[in-house]
This record gives sequence, C-alpha cells and structure tokens, in this order.
Amino acid sequence: MINSLLFASSSGLNATDHPLGYLALAVFVLSYLCVIFEEMLHMKKSKPVMLAAGLIWIIVGMIIYSKTDDTPIKQVSVEHVQVIDSHTVVSDSKTLNSNHDDAHRIEDGLKDSVHGDNEVKDSIHGDNEVKGSIHGDEVVKTEREEAFHHYNLEIKHLLVEFSELFFFLFVAMTFILTMEDRGVFRMLRAFLVGKGYSYRQLFWITGVISFFLSPIADNLTTALIMGTVVSRMADGNKKFLIPAFVNIVVAANSGGAFSPFGDITTLMVWQAGKVTFFEFFALFLPSVVNFIVPATILYFFVPKEKPAPLKEEVKVYYGAKTVSILFVVTVILSVTLHNFFHMPPFLGMMTGMSFLLIYNYTQIIQNREKHNGQPEINVFKYIEKTEFDTLFFFFGVIFCIGGLAYIGYIDKLASVMYAAEDKTAANVIAGLLSAVIDNIPMMFGVLKMDPTMSHYQWLMITLTAGVGGSVLALGSAAGVGLMGVARGQYTFMAHLKYSWVVVIGYAAAVYTHYLINSGM
Repeated sequence: MINSLLFASSSGLNATDHPLGYLALAVFVLSYLCVIFEEMLHMKKSKPVMLAAGLIWIIVGMIIYSKTDDTPIKQVSVEHVQVIDSHTVVSDSKTLNSNHDDAHRIEDGLKDSVHGDNEVKDSIHGDNEVKGSIHGDEVVKTEREEAFHHYNLEIKHLLVEFSELFFFLFVAMTFILTMEDRGVFRMLRAFLVGKGYSYRQLFWITGVISFFLSPIADNLTTALIMGTVVSRMADGNKKFLIPAFVNIVVAANSGGAFSPFGDITTLMVWQAGKVTFFEFFALFLPSVVNFIVPATILYFFVPKEKPAPLKEEVKVYYGAKTVSILFVVTVILSVTLHNFFHMPPFLGMMTGMSFLLIYNYTQIIQNREKHNGQPEINVFKYIEKTEFDTLFFFFGVIFCIGGLAYIGYIDKLASVMYAAEDKTAANVIAGLLSAVIDNIPMMFGVLKMDPTMSHYQWLMITLTAGVGGSVLALGSAAGVGLMGVARGQYTFMAHLKYSWVVVIGYAAAVYTHYLINSGM
C-alpha cells in the first residue's frame, strides 16, 4: 500500500481525489483571492499565503494519517545492532568480521530499507529521533512512519528552496537600500532628467536595459534594480510608473528566457539536458518579440510630458560609488561561481554581503569627521527596511505550491495536458498557467513526467514557462519583487489592467518561435 500511496506520482502522494485534497486546493484558491484583492482588504499579501501554507501541510499530514496505519512494511534482520550515536550504526564485531559478505548484506539491507545510501541514519535515528522500531534482531518500520519520513523530507527540501531564494533576495534588497540611502538612484534620476528625456523615452531606456541585463543578472535582480530606478523617476506618477513596471516585468522575463542563468526554469531545463547552453539562443528572437510587442502598445499609455526637475540639490553621500561597485562585483561573483562550480547563487550573494559589511566596518573605525557630517553607512539599519512582506510571500507561495504538488495536483495537471500527441497546445497552456501556479513547479512537473517531445517543443516550453508568468503580477519573481518596491502603487489589479497587452506579446512570441524554430 505504501508504494502506491507515496510513489504513484513523482510528487509524493496520489490523493488528488481525496476530500482533504480538495480542501487544500480550496485553501490555496482562497488565499490567492485575498492577494488579488489586497487593495480592497488592506491586508499585506504575505499574511494569507503564509496561513495557507501552514494549513495545506497540516492537511497533507491528515491525508497521510488517514491513508496509512502501523502495518510493518520493512524489516531487516541484523545481529546485535548497537546504536552508538545519531551518526553511527555498528554491528557486533565478531558477527561482522566472521563473514565480510554478511556484513555487506546487512549494510545493503539497511540502505534498501530507506531507499538510499545516504539515509541509513534516518531510518534508525533521523537526527536522534527513532524512525523505526528495533525488536530483538529486527529493524521494523511501519507504513505510517515511512510516509511521515518522506513528508518531513519534502518539507525540508522546500525549506532549502525558500532559504536559497530568501538569502538571495535579502542581499539584493540590502544592497539596493544601501545605494538608495547613499543617493545613487537620486543621482541617476537627476542625470536622466537632466538629459531632457521624456517619460516615453525613459520607458524604452529602462525596458531595453532590463532585457539585456536579465540574462546575466537574472530576472529578479534586474527587476529590483530597474524597479527602484523607475520608482525614483516616477516620483508618484502612476501613469508612468504602472506601464513602466509592467514593461520591466515583461522585459526581465523575456531576457531571462534565452539564457540558462536568466530564470530558474531555464536553469532546470539546462541541467536536465533537454537544451544545451548555446541552443538557448534560438529563443533570442521570440524573446525580443515578447518584449517589443507589449512595449510598443504600452508606449501609448505612457504620458508624453517630462519628469519634473528636482527642486533640491542632489546629494550623493560618501561610499555611493564603492557600494555600487561592490554590488556589481557581488552579482558577477554569484553568476560566475554558479556557472563554473555550480555553487548556489545565494552563496555568492552572501559572500558579497560580507564585502559590504566589512566595508561598513572600515568606515566606522575611521575618523568620522572627514565625512563632514554626512549620514553614516549603517547596513543593519537598511536591513530593518527590507521588504519582508515580499520575502514572506515567497515563503507562503513556495510551501503552498509545494504542498499541492506533494498531494499530486501538479503531476496530474501535467499528465492531462501532455496526453495529446501534439504538445504545442500543452506547452502554450502551461506557460499561461505558470502565471497562476508559478512556473517552477509547473516546469518541475513537466520534467518529472518527461513527455516525449521534439527539441523544438522543449524550447517551446522553455519560452512559454519563462515569459508566461508576465501575464499576472504574481506570476513571476520579477513581478512579486516589484510589488515590494512600489508597495501600494504597483499591485495585482494595477498589473491586471495591462495583462491583455502581455498576452498579445506572448502569442506573438510563440508564433515567432514556430516560424524560425519549427524545423529543429
């Protein structure tokens, strides 16, 4: 029973028809509606999704409890098993040494009992917690214990996924807040306004920069940087800010679609071996179309006037140039280490954070009088201003979608979609669905199912999953990040007003991909 329960789908449970499974789905939908109507409810978007995340995993636990019992499912005969500590399992030396082959059989039996070479200690102890029962010379594991063992492993996996995103975002936000405090973005605004650029010209400048920066720095970092710049230039002008933010989301996601480093989904496809590094560049023209078409339409919604010049003198405080250089170095370090050593990007970002903290320290121990009374750099003060609502929102979304995926909904959705022989419609729909359920679990489900598709179709799902999230503000990390940058101004409903424009660009990109790549 445990095999059919836990491993019938790649997600974990096969409980999509269970009443509690429907309840979990309803909890997610309700929380999503609360986020959509954030403006009306005056409730930060993190609150409902964090609650939903907890409830969904409680429901998953209830499903496991209701579908399992204490029936022994694994028992391995061992002689004189002794528990030394939480990291060591040994057998009587005389018994093992008497027959080397027997020793290996015992070891293999223990490993098989937990489906992996690295989980021996978890099957017996699991960080000092007994996962099974030892009766005489038998190690017994029940169906329910095995189910909750995998349940806990999945939660820990999601925690790792969130932690990587949290620290990546945390560092990026801290750097941006530090640069903001030192006057970097005020100076940039003064420079662009001083050039006499209109809002429409600034709209194109920020969009083009976002498109070409995203393949290098990834779509989320790009959105945070350019969103802060636009927010400064808009100075509260929503007629410019909203179209410009939608443009940045589309541009950042479009630019990220033709680079393995531009988005997590492209990285997943690359690591799965479905598309090689240089083959991603076949998506360059479709990505350009996905950016240009909506931008051209949005251009006419941008006011023609120029930003008002700053009335006060722009003050750039000491450390502005150094902090900006450190941020660029941090991004380059993160991308480079990930590229050459497969190091998680967050670790490169945290290393860069240490550079900032050390620089802050050097300024503290120096003579403060030489700064002529300018505000001191205080990184921990900027950390207090970090947009934790956005970070907690990501926590809620990751655990909500992870819970639904564990129940089996993502796999079931993918299997239904890819049942047809022609995968074009499925890939197009998958891209649009990624705007609602997030592109990462959607791509994960597709890769796990591994449908038989041509090279052209794998490029298609890479494109659609990468740019489809632009349709809604919550559909991509770039959109969610910008909601934190301009909280209360750029919202779900504000973005939704221009979703039709994004859909037109999406359709044009898919058609362009068909025209130039269908022969692959």
